Amino acid sequence: MSRLSQVRALLRQHIVVNEPFSAPRAKQIAQLASDWFIEYKEWEKADRFLAAVRDKRMCISQRGTDTVIGAGNRSNPAHLGVKDQDKQGGTTQKILYKTLSYRTGVDSLKERLDPANFGSSPQGEEITRLKYKLGLHDLSASLMNPDKPTIKEQARWELDPIGSKSKWPLVFMPLPKQKDLVVFNLLNLLHKEWRTAGHLDLAETVARIRRRMTRVKFAQDSDMGAGLINANPAGSGDPNLAKFRYGMADVQGKEGTTLTVYIKGISLVRQAKALEYQSILATQTSSSNEIVVAFRQHDSPRFPMIGLWNGNGVDLEGGPTGIQGNFIPNNWASTVEL
Repeated sequence: MSRLSQVRALLRQHIVVNEPFSAPRAKQIAQLASDWFIEYKEWEKADRFLAAVRDKRMCISQRGTDTVIGAGNRSNPAHLGVKDQDKQGGTTQKILYKTLSYRTGVDSLKERLDPANFGSSPQGEEITRLKYKLGLHDLSASLMNPDKPTIKEQARWELDPIGSKSKWPLVFMPLPKQKDLVVFNLLNLLHKEWRTAGHLDLAETVARIRRRMTRVKFAQDSDMGAGLINANPAGSGDPNLAKFRYGMADVQGKEGTTLTVYIKGISLVRQAKALEYQSILATQTSSSNEIVVAFRQHDSPRFPMIGLWNGNGVDLEGGPTGIQGNFIPNNWASTVEL
């Protein structure tokens, strides 16, 4: 058993034991969580492209270089429109947040890798949550299927040079093992239950991990038809009270049409699937699946890998990619890792 497996099992054992809250227990779990995350980051440093694809942990996405929705979009400076969760499936107007944006391009993805871009701004500023202030919400991606031999089968957009997205870079980012996502979820739930005096060590530990760990938030074996919503309608219109979520729109395409229909509870299904995200490959029937990812710091300098499609594969941008010739062929299994 690896060191990571050992500390993960020990942390989980202490989280789920039927004992009431106490400050010493919260401090003990905080220390175990720190030990687990150190080992997790050591494992992350050693991750490789081919291993992640074959282990069904590699996600792929296509995005513009500097794509911005809402304020700050130079070509279309429309306000960021967000639907309230309790109004899903209706015909009500979206709430407009005039000073906010949702940044989805490669430039902003790189900013998501800096833990300093998450947390809170100094008191007195108009928007206190840095993620909201910088527009660094979660992003869509697809899970690569090792049973599909080519990259062209994995990308959600057309790669041939004919469409508006043909010049969008491709991004490859490995995901945590499902067991690590589950233990973080348990840790986070315990932290939320123990929001009381005496658990400061645990709160700080969870916050530190959250800013540094890439996580799958939602998963579905088809396109989600999702959008950005406010999960706290009581804070409608106030960026410091609203809780923005991407992937919880609770709609999906009606079979045989392009319309969307309200499906109550599908967000809970998507959240549950996120903790077993690899299962969506077994049930996928269409050409794509969709996962919603909180992209965060990766401890290997290889990732994320970013490059442009050249018709035969992906030319990766400079840096220590660990890939011979900085090139991933369309037949991804023939990639040569150094």
